Amino acid sequence: NIKGTTWLMELSHQYGIQNFVFASSLSVYGDSKSTFFLEDESVDYPVSSYAATKKACELLAYTYHHLYTLNISALCFFTVYGPRGHPDMVSFKFIDLVSRGLEIHQFGDGSSSCDCTYITAIVDGVACAIDCLYPYKIYNLGKGD
Repeated sequence: NIKGTTWLMELSHQYGIQNFVFASSLSVYGDSKSTFFLEDESVDYPVSSYAATKKACELLAYTYHHLYTLNISALCFFTVYGPRGHPDMVSFKFIDLVSRGLEIHQFGDGSSSCDCTYITAIVDGVACAIDCLYPYKIYNLGKGD
């Protein structure tokens, strides 16, 4: 994540690209206790290496914005589902189990939830971010609940 994102931002700077849009993740929120995740929420304590790399990309993107006035949009995706999705995602696992009449196993006390976002909403959000020129902005593409 870090190497690829940095390389793409460097190329954007070198070739005069005006707007850089990249994928961050819901994972940056770690074990936040917030009911709704807000883009300006402090996310300084990631709980996985994946989340740490996504947070690092957000920080590097801010640095590229600061140094080179590159417009940046970081898009946090919230468990995307739809056609051609990954079969290891929770929504696909649940659908598979239910369609085969199998039990869905509950972990913990059942208070956890998952905010799933259909792929067309993600595509609409990406298209909007490409067209919007903000100096540096993080967008949550999902409800956060």
